[in-house]
Amino acid sequence: MYCDNSYRRLFRDFVETSFANDYQVAQFFSAQMSDIAKELYIGRFMMDDGTILYSSVDGYAETSRIDCIFRNGNGVKSKVCVWSEKEHTWSDEEKADVTLLAETIFLFSNHIKLTDMIRRAETTDTLTGVPNDSGIHIHAAKLAAQGKISEVSCFFINLKNFKFINKKVTPRGGDKVLKQFGEKIVSVACMEYEFAARLGGDNFLMLIQNDRVEEVIRKISKMQIYIVIEDRKVDVTVEPRAGYVRISEEDGFSDAINNSSIALNYARKSGQNFVAFEPYMLEMTLRDKKVSSCFGDAIANKEFVVYYQPKVDIKTNEICGSEALVRWVKDGSVVPPMEFIPVLEREGTVCLLDFYMLDAVCEHLKQWIDDGIEPVRVSVNFSKNHLLNIQLVDQIVNVIKRYDVPPQYIEIELTEMSDYKDYKVMESLVNKIKNEGIATSIDDFGTGYSSMTLLRDLNVDTVKLDRSFVVNLEKEQQKDRIMIESVVQMVKALGMEVLAEGVETEEQLLYLKSVGCDVIQGYYFDKPMPERDFVKRLKYHRRYEELELGLENCKNT
Repeated sequence: MYCDNSYRRLFRDFVETSFANDYQVAQFFSAQMSDIAKELYIGRFMMDDGTILYSSVDGYAETSRIDCIFRNGNGVKSKVCVWSEKEHTWSDEEKADVTLLAETIFLFSNHIKLTDMIRRAETTDTLTGVPNDSGIHIHAAKLAAQGKISEVSCFFINLKNFKFINKKVTPRGGDKVLKQFGEKIVSVACMEYEFAARLGGDNFLMLIQNDRVEEVIRKISKMQIYIVIEDRKVDVTVEPRAGYVRISEEDGFSDAINNSSIALNYARKSGQNFVAFEPYMLEMTLRDKKVSSCFGDAIANKEFVVYYQPKVDIKTNEICGSEALVRWVKDGSVVPPMEFIPVLEREGTVCLLDFYMLDAVCEHLKQWIDDGIEPVRVSVNFSKNHLLNIQLVDQIVNVIKRYDVPPQYIEIELTEMSDYKDYKVMESLVNKIKNEGIATSIDDFGTGYSSMTLLRDLNVDTVKLDRSFVVNLEKEQQKDRIMIESVVQMVKALGMEVLAEGVETEEQLLYLKSVGCDVIQGYYFDKPMPERDFVKRLKYHRRYEELELGLENCKNT
């Protein structure tokens, strides 16, 4: 059996050499074949794909050839062909040695192909065929090693309304959209150092030269993608949203991904499509994470406190109700609601807070009744995140019954919905709540899905005008005043109560009274106050006497 020093050296050098692709493998064997070919009288050595590993300068014998046939696990055949030198006929022993060499080179070559396939699979997204998370990390590591990482910016991209696209074209069509979008951004990231990859879902990363950032934003800001679904051509408009940041050598690629992701979240919140990262965004994110991590303990430790803001009957100046507003008292200071409510809304944990507030309000109402204080109806805000909870009404009723509070003292306040689906669910919810004897109201009226449809179909007790209506009264805009008058008249004609919130000036109050508004809520009468102060209002100051006198004076002048 053939095993001389040349053959041993072939084994050793192969094991010690790293190969990036098939071409390098072919180059390796071509360089190593010379000595072995002379020993075995080989004139020409050709692989299955036609690659010539060796060809003697003196030519080869066309009629003296060994064909080595190989089959893989799936039965696919491959062939290695070896010709002898001119005017040489192999002996049976030489044929066996040539066959052994062919088998060795074939196995070595396929090992490299398999390794390359595994490497490609590790760095390629299976759905789209574009590089994946590992691929872009490897590319970034190479840039960092070359000292070039600071020459690119990192884009974290998400497709706007992709859930809607998926519903429109089916999940299979959505996969085609992702594939085409991935291919398009790979073609855009075509300059030196640039790269594009899919992270998963509808999230993508791009590395773009710093001086091409604005150009790339223009190129990817809106893309037309054409897909075929059941032999039908469908045109899909894809609108990416992205956060981006210039990469610094000090921070590195991982920090760039995190910061561009933060900028993307800021873009979502602000309604923008492309947002560059700024340091303050990181501070906001850390603050939001602190809110999330502290929320559970805050609920358990009863750090959330109910503040009550009176609702005043515009005709009598008497307190006719109140809104329960949450305040977070942490470490002796009050955390503003806008610093934690949006965070809890996004995470869905606001639902726990809503029931916490309902529980606290019912406890207060029970105490007032036991103390002989006549209660007023208290509205408790419930987030639209509750709409998917099919047991919501039962859970609300159970809390009220647990404290033995008459249901007429509770009002569930819902925000006007932004789309048709939410609106239809809310219509059913309002009817169920009303059937339990509990009042309902719509907050921020005039900002959502369809105000006219809402007035027609929702059987609510109170409509709260969005505060923007009241603010615009100061601007003397005739159109705004006409709109307010029309809305008030329509709501009252449908048998609902009209409440205006955010009232701060006497001018606003007088105008709202003149157009027939029923109830006022705002700083003009009172700021939100702790429960103990609100109890004093109920016991001793239900009527705002001074304000009533002031209004009479205004009417008489």
